[in-house]
Amino acid sequence: MKKKLQRFVRLINIFLFKKELPEKISLYFHNIDDVTLESIKQLIRIFKYQGYKFVSISEFNNHLNDDSKKLVALSFDDGFATWKNLLDFFEEHEVIVTFFINSIIFTNEEKSSYLRKIGSYKLEDLISTDDLQLLANSSHEIGAHTHNHDICKSLSIDEFKKDIELNLEIFKKFGIKPSSFAIPFGMRRYIDKNQVLILKEYFKVI
Repeated sequence: MKKKLQRFVRLINIFLFKKELPEKISLYFHNIDDVTLESIKQLIRIFKYQGYKFVSISEFNNHLNDDSKKLVALSFDDGFATWKNLLDFFEEHEVIVTFFINSIIFTNEEKSSYLRKIGSYKLEDLISTDDLQLLANSSHEIGAHTHNHDICKSLSIDEFKKDIELNLEIFKKFGIKPSSFAIPFGMRRYIDKNQVLILKEYFKVI
Protein backbone atom coordinates (compact mmCIF):
# COMPACT_ATOMS: atom_id res chain seq x y z
CA MET A 1 0.00 0.00 0.00
CA LYS A 2 2.67 2.54 0.97
CA LYS A 3 4.59 2.05 -2.31
CA LYS A 4 1.39 2.44 -4.32
CA LEU A 5 0.52 5.59 -2.42
CA GLN A 6 3.97 7.06 -2.94
CA ARG A 7 3.69 6.35 -6.67
CA PHE A 8 0.27 8.01 -6.65
CA VAL A 9 1.69 11.13 -5.01
CA ARG A 10 4.34 11.29 -7.74
CA LEU A 11 1.65 10.88 -10.42
CA ILE A 12 -0.39 13.68 -8.86
CA ASN A 13 2.59 15.98 -9.18
CA ILE A 14 2.97 15.00 -12.85
CA PHE A 15 -0.73 15.62 -13.47
CA LEU A 16 -0.50 19.00 -11.74
CA PHE A 17 2.34 19.97 -14.06
CA LYS A 18 0.26 18.92 -17.07
CA LYS A 19 -3.03 20.27 -15.58
CA GLU A 20 -4.87 17.01 -16.25
CA LEU A 21 -6.41 16.17 -12.86
CA PRO A 22 -10.04 14.99 -13.04
CA GLU A 23 -12.81 16.92 -11.27
CA LYS A 24 -13.81 13.93 -9.10
CA ILE A 25 -11.29 11.74 -7.27
CA SER A 26 -12.02 8.85 -4.89
CA LEU A 27 -9.33 7.04 -2.87
CA TYR A 28 -9.59 4.37 -0.19
CA PHE A 29 -7.24 3.16 2.54
CA HIS A 30 -7.04 0.53 5.25
CA ASN A 31 -4.51 0.53 8.08
CA ILE A 32 -2.22 3.57 8.24
CA ASP A 33 1.47 3.39 9.08
CA ASP A 34 3.62 6.50 9.54
CA VAL A 35 4.65 6.67 5.88
CA THR A 36 1.07 6.35 4.64
CA LEU A 37 -0.09 8.94 7.15
CA GLU A 38 2.39 11.52 5.87
CA SER A 39 1.52 10.68 2.25
CA ILE A 40 -2.18 11.23 2.96
CA LYS A 41 -1.39 14.59 4.54
CA GLN A 42 0.66 15.54 1.48
CA LEU A 43 -2.18 14.55 -0.86
CA ILE A 44 -4.65 16.61 1.14
CA ARG A 45 -2.42 19.68 0.98
CA ILE A 46 -1.97 19.23 -2.79
CA PHE A 47 -5.69 18.83 -3.49
CA LYS A 48 -6.62 21.70 -1.17
CA TYR A 49 -4.16 23.96 -2.98
CA GLN A 50 -5.83 22.99 -6.26
CA GLY A 51 -9.27 23.98 -4.94
CA TYR A 52 -10.71 20.55 -4.20
CA LYS A 53 -13.25 19.99 -1.44
CA PHE A 54 -13.10 16.81 0.65
CA VAL A 55 -16.53 15.27 1.15
CA SER A 56 -18.19 12.08 2.33
CA ILE A 57 -18.77 9.31 -0.18
CA SER A 58 -22.50 10.07 -0.08
CA GLU A 59 -22.03 13.72 -0.99
CA PHE A 60 -19.46 12.73 -3.61
CA ASN A 61 -21.98 10.37 -5.20
CA ASN A 62 -24.66 13.09 -5.20
CA HIS A 63 -22.43 15.39 -7.28
CA LEU A 64 -20.83 12.92 -9.68
CA ASN A 65 -22.37 14.64 -12.69
CA ASP A 66 -21.79 18.19 -11.46
CA ASP A 67 -18.78 19.48 -13.41
CA SER A 68 -18.69 22.71 -11.42
CA LYS A 69 -17.43 20.98 -8.26
CA LYS A 70 -13.92 19.63 -7.69
CA LEU A 71 -14.37 16.90 -5.10
CA VAL A 72 -12.25 14.27 -3.36
CA ALA A 73 -13.73 11.38 -1.39
CA LEU A 74 -11.35 9.62 1.00
CA SER A 75 -12.58 6.43 2.63
CA PHE A 76 -11.09 4.04 5.16
CA ASP A 77 -12.13 0.38 5.35
CA ASP A 78 -12.42 -2.20 8.13
CA GLY A 79 -11.78 -0.51 11.50
CA PHE A 80 -8.22 0.38 12.43
CA ALA A 81 -7.11 2.31 15.51
CA THR A 82 -4.52 4.21 13.45
CA TRP A 83 -7.31 6.22 11.82
CA LYS A 84 -7.40 8.38 14.94
CA ASN A 85 -3.97 9.74 14.03
CA LEU A 86 -5.54 11.72 11.21
CA LEU A 87 -8.60 13.16 12.94
CA ASP A 88 -6.98 16.37 14.17
CA PHE A 89 -5.43 16.95 10.73
CA PHE A 90 -8.83 16.40 9.08
CA GLU A 91 -10.44 18.95 11.38
CA GLU A 92 -7.65 21.48 10.86
CA HIS A 93 -7.94 21.24 7.07
CA GLU A 94 -11.76 20.89 6.90
CA VAL A 95 -11.59 17.39 5.46
CA ILE A 96 -14.63 15.11 5.62
CA VAL A 97 -14.08 11.38 5.02
CA THR A 98 -16.02 8.13 5.22
CA PHE A 99 -15.19 5.22 7.51
CA PHE A 100 -16.54 1.81 6.37
CA ILE A 101 -16.52 -0.40 9.45
CA ASN A 102 -17.12 -4.07 10.25
CA SER A 103 -19.31 -4.46 13.33
CA ILE A 104 -17.76 -7.71 14.59
CA ILE A 105 -15.12 -5.47 16.18
CA PHE A 106 -17.65 -4.32 18.79
CA THR A 107 -18.78 -7.77 19.91
CA ASN A 108 -17.38 -10.54 22.11
CA GLU A 109 -17.05 -12.85 19.10
CA GLU A 110 -13.73 -14.59 18.44
CA LYS A 111 -11.79 -12.42 16.00
CA SER A 112 -8.72 -14.34 14.80
CA SER A 113 -10.41 -15.22 11.49
CA TYR A 114 -11.53 -11.62 11.04
CA LEU A 115 -8.03 -10.30 11.70
CA ARG A 116 -6.62 -12.59 9.00
CA LYS A 117 -9.19 -11.33 6.52
CA ILE A 118 -8.14 -7.72 7.01
CA GLY A 119 -4.41 -8.51 7.07
CA SER A 120 -3.90 -7.75 10.74
CA TYR A 121 -2.55 -9.75 13.67
CA LYS A 122 -3.46 -7.99 16.91
CA LEU A 123 -6.71 -6.97 18.54
CA GLU A 124 -4.94 -3.75 19.51
CA ASP A 125 -4.94 -2.80 15.81
CA LEU A 126 -8.74 -2.38 15.92
CA ILE A 127 -10.75 0.65 16.93
CA SER A 128 -12.56 0.52 20.27
CA THR A 129 -16.19 1.30 21.09
CA ASP A 130 -14.98 4.67 22.41
CA ASP A 131 -13.28 5.29 19.06
CA LEU A 132 -16.49 4.43 17.23
CA GLN A 133 -18.45 6.83 19.40
CA LEU A 134 -15.84 9.51 18.69
CA LEU A 135 -16.30 8.98 14.96
CA ALA A 136 -20.09 8.93 15.34
CA ASN A 137 -20.00 12.31 17.08
CA SER A 138 -17.78 13.83 14.41
CA SER A 139 -18.75 15.31 11.06
CA HIS A 140 -17.44 12.26 9.19
CA GLU A 141 -19.62 9.62 7.58
CA ILE A 142 -19.76 6.05 8.88
CA GLY A 143 -20.68 3.45 6.29
CA ALA A 144 -21.48 -0.25 6.51
CA HIS A 145 -18.93 -2.88 5.51
CA THR A 146 -20.69 -6.13 6.59
CA HIS A 147 -20.38 -7.70 10.02
CA ASN A 148 -17.68 -10.32 9.38
CA HIS A 149 -15.81 -9.07 6.29
CA ASP A 150 -16.57 -12.28 4.39
CA ILE A 151 -16.39 -12.49 0.62
CA CYS A 152 -20.02 -11.68 -0.14
CA LYS A 153 -20.26 -14.19 -3.00
CA SER A 154 -19.38 -17.01 -0.59
CA LEU A 155 -22.57 -16.39 1.40
CA SER A 156 -26.08 -17.58 0.60
CA ILE A 157 -28.72 -14.89 0.18
CA ASP A 158 -30.08 -15.58 3.68
CA GLU A 159 -26.58 -15.50 5.22
CA PHE A 160 -25.82 -12.27 3.40
CA LYS A 161 -29.01 -10.55 4.57
CA LYS A 162 -28.41 -11.66 8.17
CA ASP A 163 -24.86 -10.32 8.02
CA ILE A 164 -26.01 -6.93 6.71
CA GLU A 165 -28.83 -6.67 9.24
CA LEU A 166 -26.49 -7.53 12.11
CA ASN A 167 -24.05 -4.87 10.89
CA LEU A 168 -26.86 -2.29 10.96
CA GLU A 169 -28.30 -3.51 14.26
CA ILE A 170 -24.98 -3.06 16.07
CA PHE A 171 -24.45 0.40 14.58
CA LYS A 172 -27.96 1.39 15.69
CA LYS A 173 -26.89 0.88 19.32
CA PHE A 174 -24.37 3.70 18.77
CA GLY A 175 -26.91 5.97 17.10
CA ILE A 176 -25.43 5.30 13.66
CA LYS A 177 -27.59 4.73 10.57
CA PRO A 178 -25.33 4.11 7.55
CA SER A 179 -26.57 5.16 4.12
CA SER A 180 -23.48 3.88 2.27
CA PHE A 181 -21.85 0.48 1.89
CA ALA A 182 -18.39 -0.67 0.80
CA ILE A 183 -17.87 -4.20 -0.55
CA PRO A 184 -15.34 -6.22 1.48
CA PHE A 185 -12.08 -6.68 -0.45
CA GLY A 186 -13.09 -3.71 -2.58
CA MET A 187 -14.08 -5.27 -5.91
CA ARG A 188 -17.41 -5.96 -7.59
CA ARG A 189 -16.31 -9.44 -8.61
CA TYR A 190 -16.66 -10.46 -4.95
CA ILE A 191 -20.42 -9.82 -4.94
CA ASP A 192 -23.20 -11.09 -7.20
CA LYS A 193 -26.00 -9.08 -8.79
CA ASN A 194 -28.70 -10.44 -6.47
CA GLN A 195 -26.71 -9.32 -3.45
CA VAL A 196 -26.33 -5.86 -5.01
CA LEU A 197 -30.12 -5.69 -5.36
CA ILE A 198 -30.44 -6.51 -1.65
CA LEU A 199 -27.95 -3.80 -0.74
CA LYS A 200 -30.03 -1.26 -2.64
CA GLU A 201 -32.86 -1.96 -0.22
CA TYR A 202 -30.69 -0.80 2.68
CA PHE A 203 -28.25 1.79 1.28
CA LYS A 204 -28.25 4.77 -1.08
CA VAL A 205 -24.58 4.43 -2.06
CA ILE A 206 -22.75 1.17 -2.82
